[in-house]
Amino acid sequence: MYKINQEQYKRIFGYFKPITKNFIIGSQNVSQSFCHFSVDNFNINNFDDLPLKLKKDIQNFPIRRKIEFLAGRVCSATALENLLRDGEYYWRLKSSNGAVLWPNNIAGSISHSNNFVTAVTIKLSNEVQSIGVDIEKIMSTQKAIDLSETILKCSTPSDMIMDITHYITLVFSAQESLYKAFSSIGITLSYEDIFCIGINKEKKTCTLHVGNPINKVFEVHFYFSKYYNLVMTYVLI
Repeated sequence: MYKINQEQYKRIFGYFKPITKNFIIGSQNVSQSFCHFSVDNFNINNFDDLPLKLKKDIQNFPIRRKIEFLAGRVCSATALENLLRDGEYYWRLKSSNGAVLWPNNIAGSISHSNNFVTAVTIKLSNEVQSIGVDIEKIMSTQKAIDLSETILKCSTPSDMIMDITHYITLVFSAQESLYKAFSSIGITLSYEDIFCIGINKEKKTCTLHVGNPINKVFEVHFYFSKYYNLVMTYVLI
């Protein structure tokens, strides 16, 4: 992990500061950072202040991918600082095989969608092996209809509890969160084996069943943002 202090952070990103918050899943404290960035307003000269390894990692990326990549690092840095409370920001660097590296005893996850980026971090414990997050813009009606049979493994249910665009986007995002959580501990799930078996609007949970060899049920927590027209989902395993 490469640490930067507050002055370096301001010099690199200026106004580009994400929103950071804490929330509870079960009995676990989760730190989340979220930002909405603008490609047009980003100053490419900010890359000059980056650590050498980061500049090397992204030097051949298209400009939009560079900004998404850095936005993810900014969010992970601020989420970690908020979780660890040590007054420093951490850059998330990559191992030689491209896997995400977090500090010892910390699990984290990052997601991008359009101009939105979010990162979540949590301390590992006997109850928590990993965390997954996903963020999705609410899809169009036609895309939701096209995906409904694949996502739900059946025709659109007659008792759907919300608009089809929100329903299908939520289930898709919940599957993505679960897939990411398992991937971070070296387990690759098949989307064909992840089934939505229920949504509780009051508790804001989407229940997924994963088939063999795991054969277990997981509760994915969700949040809809009407302002940004998106959904965020989170799951602990």
